[in-house]
Amino acid sequence: MEIGSAYAVQVTLLQIPALVAFSVWYNWGQVAIPGHSFLLLFPTWDVITAVFSVFLLTYIYIEGKSNYFKGSILTFAYVVFIASFYFEPPGLVLHPEVHP
Repeated sequence: MEIGSAYAVQVTLLQIPALVAFSVWYNWGQVAIPGHSFLLLFPTWDVITAVFSVFLLTYIYIEGKSNYFKGSILTFAYVVFIASFYFEPPGLVLHPEVHP
């Protein structure tokens, strides 16, 4: 658990800002074209699952030990996430469309 959460912190603090900075540098002087730049605009369900995952990780990680019940909660949550992403209707976005 500690290795996984440490890697998640590394991604959020180092890799994502580096990708955003590279995207700004690469597309400098051009109109932002969706699909060709990293704009940090996420679909609604992605944001909901990310927030829920943070709360779920906090619940599992807070005691510092795990058992079969907590493992089954994580497994069930993964199955629900996979099914929900599969059946998600297209076009659910938290932001208005970006048009050049």
